[in-house]
Amino acid sequence: MKKIAIVTLVILILLSGCSTVSPNALNEQSSALSVPNMAESEGPVLVTERVETMDALMNEMNRRHEVAVLTAEQAQHDMDVLFQALQSVYGPYDYFGGEKVFLQAQKEILTQCAAKGKLCAGELSELLVTYLNFIRDAHFTINGTRFYEPIKAHIYNQGSAYLKSGEWFVTADGQRIVKTIANTPPEELLRLSISSDGEVVYYPVVLLENGIEPEPLEIEYSDGSKETLLPPEWKSGYEQSRARVALRYKEGIPVVFSRNMYFDQEPGGEDGQKFLCYAEQLREAPVSMVDLRSNGGGNGILPLKWLSAFAGAQVTTNHLVIQRLSEEDMLAYEQDTENQYYVPMEEMQIYDGTVPINGQYMKNGDLPDRFIPNQSPLVILTGKNTASAAEIFVDAAANVENTLIIGQNTYGMLLSNAYTSMTLPESGIVIQLGGNLSVFAEHSFEEYVGFSPDLWVSEAEADELAVKLVQNLIR
Repeated sequence: MKKIAIVTLVILILLSGCSTVSPNALNEQSSALSVPNMAESEGPVLVTERVETMDALMNEMNRRHEVAVLTAEQAQHDMDVLFQALQSVYGPYDYFGGEKVFLQAQKEILTQCAAKGKLCAGELSELLVTYLNFIRDAHFTINGTRFYEPIKAHIYNQGSAYLKSGEWFVTADGQRIVKTIANTPPEELLRLSISSDGEVVYYPVVLLENGIEPEPLEIEYSDGSKETLLPPEWKSGYEQSRARVALRYKEGIPVVFSRNMYFDQEPGGEDGQKFLCYAEQLREAPVSMVDLRSNGGGNGILPLKWLSAFAGAQVTTNHLVIQRLSEEDMLAYEQDTENQYYVPMEEMQIYDGTVPINGQYMKNGDLPDRFIPNQSPLVILTGKNTASAAEIFVDAAANVENTLIIGQNTYGMLLSNAYTSMTLPESGIVIQLGGNLSVFAEHSFEEYVGFSPDLWVSEAEADELAVKLVQNLIR
């Protein structure tokens, strides 16, 4: 049973007559050097060159940079290649406005290029970021640059803790009723959390774009008294180690750590297979944890295989995916079994319900709505580095009984995928884009915001607080 029913689906405009573009990388020209035969020379023939002044250094660098200068015609060639590729293969093309919006962006970029006459690749890259910033897709990058910052949660857990009393929020000692928080109703900011003693309480949670500093919050109580909560220090829960997949124990509780959603097919599928093996081991534990705070994604089928192995029944997601993939592309994919990212079509059909819509589109995730019984509580730890395929794990876990998400909101990188990387032929600018468009239930997921946890805590403390919570509730 999905926690939130999908009410509205995006209707895609199926484009015809468009071919996939696979531009070649920029070829750098180099001239051959004629090397003298030192054995035949009577004396030294090589003269070393040294940079003696700043002017000399700058002149040399300027000469090298001059090679990267583009004419307006070269910039137009790059834009023709890019925008044809976007129209042909980019999954959210119509979602972000289709031909009308993208062609207007192309026109504005070319107008700027014509006005400049000549420009370097860096300037063209900046124009792309400026005029394509309507693309709110965390997988879409230009030379590795994303257009937006992720939204981070700031949990004000250093002051009073709060509980519910009927329709009111009150201090944990029951002495004061909360009237407002920062002049807003308390229910707009208070979220379920865990105290330092492992008790379930409420704390104010403020969501801000990365880089924006939180401000103090003023709590006004019904008796007229006030309290000021100072901004918390945000700490990452990302693990700075070389661990890839590991089973650890924390106060006797098994905790599976995985840095990515690895591929489990041979060759090179050892990490994915290891992760899957732990699923059945955790089934036997009274309570267990999966730590995804450092998991940046990867194989979108692995989370469904893991949860299905853990629950003993097929677990599905709560979102649909429309994938731009032609029959020719799918045939080529099925034959490329040596690809390190290969997932057999049979597995995609079983776990993700992958079926063709027509000759250019596939559909994933349209499977029966099921809520899987499970007697062993499973705690999933999340943070802002929980991204992409790791978010599929979080989404699908909502369909398994007795799962609990503890930590912070995930990255929010699931609208599309990172299916294609292309290099523009003139500038060498690298574009990453995907062929997927994911459709979510209203208010359940937002790009760069992610999925919300059940219990909001500092991601750096999520494991410690989760253990305290378990110790308090399971005696």
